[in-house]
Amino acid sequence: MGRSNITQVRQGRAPGKDSGPDRDAGQSAEAQLGDLIAAAGKLRMLSHQAVMLGLLQGAQPSGSRGGTGPSCASALEEFDRISNALMNPEQSGDLCESALLVLKQAGAVTSQARIAMSRFRREAHALLLECELPNAHQLARLADFVATDLLAALNGMVQGIQTALTLIREEGQKEQQVLSGAVQDTVGRIKRLSKSLQVVAINASIEAHRAQSAGAGFVVLSEEMRRLAKNSGEEADALSARLKAVGH
Repeated sequence: MGRSNITQVRQGRAPGKDSGPDRDAGQSAEAQLGDLIAAAGKLRMLSHQAVMLGLLQGAQPSGSRGGTGPSCASALEEFDRISNALMNPEQSGDLCESALLVLKQAGAVTSQARIAMSRFRREAHALLLECELPNAHQLARLADFVATDLLAALNGMVQGIQTALTLIREEGQKEQQVLSGAVQDTVGRIKRLSKSLQVVAINASIEAHRAQSAGAGFVVLSEEMRRLAKNSGEEADALSARLKAVGH
């Protein structure tokens, strides 16, 4: 599968221009949501660009008009591709399950945004591509729609995606806290085991003293257990210190 439309927007590439392997397969949910925000911003730019080209063409003398040209067609084509991916994130294959879940929780892609994007595509195609001489009144209405309803819908979608981004970050922090708690619990267990080993080593040393020459084996056992207790305690302290250093 080629590089996704949304990811290519984030990287400043035209969607659909890369047929190489999908090097974004391991992209994090947070990065994917960031790509969505960039894609929504690109839609705002493309819609304004297409309308501006139409208005410029409409302002030319009637004898010199000849349609809005390839630049407008290219802008609308790119708008179509990106808006398709945004309106149907589950079908686009661009997002991982975590990103899709938080998008749904945040209600990021609203029906208002879907309707606004679909209306712009329909009216822009009819007026700027299919009509050789765009009507000035219709152009003005389309420009007003782009500057009000469509802009508001896209801004609302950006806010929704930002909410989803906050949710995914909070979820990551919770998972980090759970992992940190599990590690700290393990450190505590090691420290308790170290203390138990120290007690056993002391008892072995006492028994070796009572047995005198017959307790030589206890002496060796006692020293090994003291060493093990000391090393495990030091490792537990070092691990605890490293966890604190990284903010856990």
